[in-house]
This record gives sequence, C-alpha cells and structure tokens, in this order.
Amino acid sequence: MPGLKPVPPVLCWGMRLTDSATFHRPCRFRRTILVVSALSVMLTGCAVIPKDISQRAVSGMAFADLIRAADRFSGRTIVCGGYVVSVANFPDRTEIVAIQAPLGMRQAPKSKDLTQGRMVVTVSGFLDPQVYSVDRRITVGGTITGGSAAGGPDRGYPYLAVTAEAIHLWADPEPVPNDPWWYGPGWYGPGWYGPGWYGPGWPYHDPWRYPYYRRHRRP
Repeated sequence: MPGLKPVPPVLCWGMRLTDSATFHRPCRFRRTILVVSALSVMLTGCAVIPKDISQRAVSGMAFADLIRAADRFSGRTIVCGGYVVSVANFPDRTEIVAIQAPLGMRQAPKSKDLTQGRMVVTVSGFLDPQVYSVDRRITVGGTITGGSAAGGPDRGYPYLAVTAEAIHLWADPEPVPNDPWWYGPGWYGPGWYGPGWYGPGWPYHDPWRYPYYRRHRRP
C-alpha cells in the first residue's frame, strides 16, 4: 500500500542485515541471555547437594573468614567440601575430619593445596571408615555449629564444625591403563622412538621413507 514502509525481517542467532546493524543487536542480546541461562541450569542442575540446601547456603565468604566468624554464623547453612583425614564412629553419629578445599564444577572439591582450614563434620548414623577412607573427596551441606574460634575443642588447627544434612562421597578416579602402544613397544618403544619412528623405521632409517625418495627422485 502507498505510504507504508516495508518491515524488515527479524533475524536471530547472529544473522546480519546488509542495510543496518540495528536489527542484529536485539538478536545478539537474546542469544547472550540464552547462553547464560543454559550455563546456569547446567551448573545448578548438576550440583550434588540438594537445591533447597544450596540456595540457602552462605556464599561470597572465604572459608577462613567463616572459621574466624563461626560464632556469628552459627546456625547458618553452608556447602563445603574437602578430603577425608579421619573418621570416628560413635553410637549415634559419625565424625569426619576433612581438609577443606574450594568447590568447582558440580560442587566437587578442587586441589587440597588450596585449603583454608579443616572441617569437622558430624553425620547422623554410621559411616564405614573403610569407605570414607583417607583422601576420599566429600561435599557436605549442613549447618554451622561452631569451630576453633567459637569455643570449640582445641584440635591444634583451625576448623569449622558442621552438622551435615546431606553428604556426597565422590568416586575415586579410575587409574589410567598401562597401554604398551603408548609408552612401550608402540609410541616410545619399537614404534615411535624405537625401530618405528626414530629407529630403523620412520623417518630417517626406513628405506621406503625419506632417504628412499632422496635417492630415487627424478632429476
């Protein structure tokens, strides 16, 4: 109809218009929102501690600061993790001492070299010390009940006392198989660095490889 301007098509997912970039910006913005939302769902959906515990947990504070302010944060929820040091069984509970470590993807503990103290975790019921053995990784969601700076027993190290509502034991990493074709007769044995690559085979001693082509190349 006369007097009406054509409406340009709406393009998404980074498709550019040749006449103007104005219509490209909203699509880029929507794409960014979708990516951020997907990442958020992946990070929270794969967490091992239940969502209701994770949502009310203390966040944004270093573990060392929580140890120093344990009396102020007593009764608050925390999600923390680390590496088992010892397990003690009592008639109605189990006490786990662990080296704290920051949490990464899926709330899994990172390297113990990054520790800021220890956790003393009380779990209702019996946990087998043969299963929760030394250096096994755990992630705990529970309530702060004290610590070394809040009148707790002197253990010789700074710690935070936590009563667990949920605890996750991480599986041990599977050992890497000793494949002889990688570092034995294959890659670095008779294969790559033995008679294969750098031995009588490829590339300097095999008569059908590099020397062959030099001797028999056409003039």
